[in-house]
Amino acid sequence: MHIHQAPGELGLVELRAWITRIADEFEAPGRDGWRREARKARETRRQLDLLEDSLRDGQISAGPRRTDGHEGKDVLRRLLASGVARYLARSAPPVADAPLPEQVIVEVATVALWHVTLAPSLPDGWFDDLQYLTSPMLARSVLETRQAHGRRSGPSFEAFARAVAAKPSGIGLINLFDDLGDPKRGGPALTALALAGRVDPPPHRGGVKPIVAWILAGAIGTVAAGRADSLVRTLTSDAFDGLVVDIDIDLY
Repeated sequence: MHIHQAPGELGLVELRAWITRIADEFEAPGRDGWRREARKARETRRQLDLLEDSLRDGQISAGPRRTDGHEGKDVLRRLLASGVARYLARSAPPVADAPLPEQVIVEVATVALWHVTLAPSLPDGWFDDLQYLTSPMLARSVLETRQAHGRRSGPSFEAFARAVAAKPSGIGLINLFDDLGDPKRGGPALTALALAGRVDPPPHRGGVKPIVAWILAGAIGTVAAGRADSLVRTLTSDAFDGLVVDIDIDLY
């Protein structure tokens, strides 16, 4: 695995700065509260405000926040969606240097999970919720990294990416993208974050294949999106968990 990354570009300070920037750039269309676009704008603004709240410094001393099961999962969904949107909002790579579809999917998931590791505080039960949204293996990588953040020298993004790649992840990726592609689960958060980040909104139909195709189209072009079906089949096979993926991250 080889990761290209400028120092500090994937830390909490930079994440807060990115969220603040897209929130400031977001404009609510019109004042008519009954218009469909105005309702969408209010929902986007609400998701951004809730995401910013989860990244405030004040949460550090407050400890874990108590929420019901549904709200706790939604906190994680916003953080995960912010990673996907942040990845896709970057400048597209040159066609000649475009990564493989498998590489893109692992990169997107790694950035999404990294955003969860950076949150100063998470709701009670977040580990069980993250296992449900992804997999026990991926949730364990996040837990270990969050624990290491409290030490004098926390882990780098590179170290986290290596930890994720070292564990079987295929079913975790399927679960993650299936949830974010579901309009009744993680879909609203992903749609709001994508729109605020000036990314084409994800498809409205649920399921993992449409969301994987959308990610591939946004990252390396529409031609690659046609490989979503075969990629999803690969993710569910034993072959993927033995696949060595060369991650190349450049978000700026």
